[in-house]
Amino acid sequence: MASGALHCQIINFWMEMGHPPNFDWLMRDPLPHTPVDQITKKLKELQKLGGITLKQNPDDDSKLDDHSPITEMQPFSAAPTPFYVKTSDKEGGLCYWASCALSAIGIFFLVPTTTITIYTCFGAEHEQVTVDISRKNKKEKISASSKNVSLHLPPLFGANPQYFTQGSLFFKNEKQLDEWCCKHNLPRGRLLDLDTAFKLAKLFFSKHHSNQWAPWTDKDVNAMFKAIGLNDEFFQI
Repeated sequence: MASGALHCQIINFWMEMGHPPNFDWLMRDPLPHTPVDQITKKLKELQKLGGITLKQNPDDDSKLDDHSPITEMQPFSAAPTPFYVKTSDKEGGLCYWASCALSAIGIFFLVPTTTITIYTCFGAEHEQVTVDISRKNKKEKISASSKNVSLHLPPLFGANPQYFTQGSLFFKNEKQLDEWCCKHNLPRGRLLDLDTAFKLAKLFFSKHHSNQWAPWTDKDVNAMFKAIGLNDEFFQI
């Protein structure tokens, strides 16, 4: 099975179940009758492409964790994060942890739903905020529980094009971001308004569950920035 097709199978499982698959499922559905060592090889190939992050077996570094070998597959995280995403109860009430703020928005473009709510906190600290995304009559809308909400992208130069979204968080404004960066001694990036962040997440994630999935290149991501009007030097990987 090609890496793109395996990526698609795994992400479809995660979308439906809310968590990553284990070896039992991998051996039963996408890779039937395939030995564990060969499945491990295919997963490691997918990791090299930036499609997944794997968890090693704590007792044997040469093997993957038996229970759940996959810890992350953007936009999803198997480990708890500050981004809890829930679809509407009418549509099953599926729940996920997202790997970052932009990934949380990106879940909307993967999961078959018309409404999601993102539960998080400004700067991953104490003040709670929710972000709602909906689609009605083909019209999409993003809004937040607080009047001013923006998404912070950390410095991008030299970033891996598969993971440039990592570390993105929600903030109220420039002042809160400046204070946060000073307090935590972390580099400052750029704030995007919610509408711009929504457009970027749509470009990055809308084809993430395709059988033809392939890793984004620097050129691909830079073209996404330009497509939504982010043209200055900061938005170059």
